[in-house]
Amino acid sequence: MPASAGGNEETRMRTRLIRIATGLFALASVISAMPPAAWPQTVTPVAPVPASEAGTPQARLGEAELDQLLAPVALYPDQLLGQILMASTYPLEVVQANRWVRDPKNAALKGDALAAALEPIDWDPSVKSLVPFPQILAMMDQRLDWMQNLGDAFIARQDDVMESVQRLRRQAAAAGNLRSTPQQVVTPVGPDYVIQPANPTVVYVPVYDPAIVYGDWAYPLYPPFYFAPPPGFYTGPVIVHGVGFSIGFTIVRVFWGWDDWDWRRHRLHVDHDRYNVIDRYFIDHDRRPRLARDSWQHDTYHRRGVVYHDAAVQQRFRPAAPAPAIAPAQRRAWRGYDGTARAAAVQPAARPTARPADTVRRAAPAPREFAAPTPPTAPRAPQVAAPHPPVVQRLQPAAPTPAARAATQRPPERRPVVQRPVAQQKMPPAFQSFARGAEVRAESQRGRESRQTIAPAKPAPAASRPAAKPAERPKPPAHGGKDEPPADNKPRR
Repeated sequence: MPASAGGNEETRMRTRLIRIATGLFALASVISAMPPAAWPQTVTPVAPVPASEAGTPQARLGEAELDQLLAPVALYPDQLLGQILMASTYPLEVVQANRWVRDPKNAALKGDALAAALEPIDWDPSVKSLVPFPQILAMMDQRLDWMQNLGDAFIARQDDVMESVQRLRRQAAAAGNLRSTPQQVVTPVGPDYVIQPANPTVVYVPVYDPAIVYGDWAYPLYPPFYFAPPPGFYTGPVIVHGVGFSIGFTIVRVFWGWDDWDWRRHRLHVDHDRYNVIDRYFIDHDRRPRLARDSWQHDTYHRRGVVYHDAAVQQRFRPAAPAPAIAPAQRRAWRGYDGTARAAAVQPAARPTARPADTVRRAAPAPREFAAPTPPTAPRAPQVAAPHPPVVQRLQPAAPTPAARAATQRPPERRPVVQRPVAQQKMPPAFQSFARGAEVRAESQRGRESRQTIAPAKPAPAASRPAAKPAERPKPPAHGGKDEPPADNKPRR
């Protein structure tokens, strides 16, 4: 190595060490000036919000937090960066895709065979487009908190996210670490930088340390995230400064080139024809509607029920709330049951409350007073009773005769007779003649007449009859009219 080259390298390293020492001295000065209560306990990245607090109001992320989230991927090619940001809004499908690609049978698929295997899988096209980059999927799967925070920020504040990407690219360009190489083409467009692969069939992913590539980091309390390259992703020398590049990934044409950025208008443009080609299986079989817009919008279907950390995003994309459960008492009221009367009947009567002691207590009887004795007086004269007024006898009217009572008595009011339908009588049993008297008598008369019309049987001839013997007269008893006992000496009864 020439001496001049070695001297330049030594000067560059010395300058970098001076910058680091100056930054540490400034940080120590700031911390020493702060009161002890305001000192941070640890200088760590922003902790993710737990799932139990999802949907609660959060403070708006500032430039420091956004730059911290985007620092690991801000220098990726534009199309790959767009696919990462879109897929980060569907974290569950990213996890499923990483599990799928780790299967040795699926890891061996390339090109059109890979596209055919992914066609019947119901993932968002942005997730399918990352399958040809298995190390990128593994990086996102292993850092779920970072991926979900990045996706939520992109949904809620797409303009600020795009501005943060360009701010980081300008810092890297100012530090001399963003330029065109054999692996990529960097094109400045006004204040923005566009990064495209140099080879249209191969993509090289940049590998770098965010704490170095962006120069002096402007937010010491929010250091950038750093993801070490996974095994097999980078095979070059150790990156001390600048940017290295991963192994080349062959482009699968159906999954590449359908998205690009409009940095000036802060839009992510989507080629809806290419998008529908990736999603054509479900358009044909499930009659899913085709994409007709040209700009990307979040699809809640592929969110798969994952909660949103931001309250505004939750309010915007949350599904319709289910109908509230109906209380049993309300259901009974709708069915016509009067619960108030029943409750009043079941409720026991209240017992009379006792009066206070002062109201129950009876008043004490008044003391008896004895009159003083009066002196004797002269005897009184007898009083003569006044004569009674003459008694006037009133004549009672004579009792009315029955004829007069009948003439003056009002006839009884006749009430209309209501004809009620007579219920159909049940048939009596077989051997019962209840309510069939006339019919039974008619049948009996008919049977009697039929017996009288039958001719009597003819008598047998006299010759054939035996002669009747005359009846013997009993003999008079002997011994004075007393019956003799029988021969067997048994008394007769």
